[in-house]
Amino acid sequence: MRASTLALTVALVVVASAGLLGFYQYTVLERQYRTLLDQVESLTVRVNILIDYGDGRRIWFNDTLIPVGWSLYNATRMIADVKATYYPEYDSHLVEAINGVGLDKPAGKSSWYWIIWVWDNGGWRLLEVGSDKHILRDGDTVAWVFEDTSQWPPAPPGSA
Repeated sequence: MRASTLALTVALVVVASAGLLGFYQYTVLERQYRTLLDQVESLTVRVNILIDYGDGRRIWFNDTLIPVGWSLYNATRMIADVKATYYPEYDSHLVEAINGVGLDKPAGKSSWYWIIWVWDNGGWRLLEVGSDKHILRDGDTVAWVFEDTSQWPPAPPGSA
């Protein structure tokens, strides 16, 4: 009896020690994770980007983490396949297609282009600079809308 009690006691001590060691390692890793997360968040901003394809499809990329100092052009290239032409005289890109939309304009859509809108003070306003000149800030909400530009200004997102 005595040997089995001793064996049981040793087993309980080993199991308890392993559990305490595991818990300690977990707390150390959790603390390291939180420290790393704080460091990453100090180097990034969260933005919301809408891509409205002009045909009823609208995709939101909410709480998208991007590096501090990134332009809308950089952020868009991160979340989508972008085709653009660079114009050195403006030091800027003209976005011609996002995820293939805009490459081959169907008949009747020759005046359709990608327009950028910024959510500002409770409403949408047209962006007055190119996408690579607009540096995103934490909490920004922007929309790429493929829409008819034959009538200016075009309709803001969600109004059509």
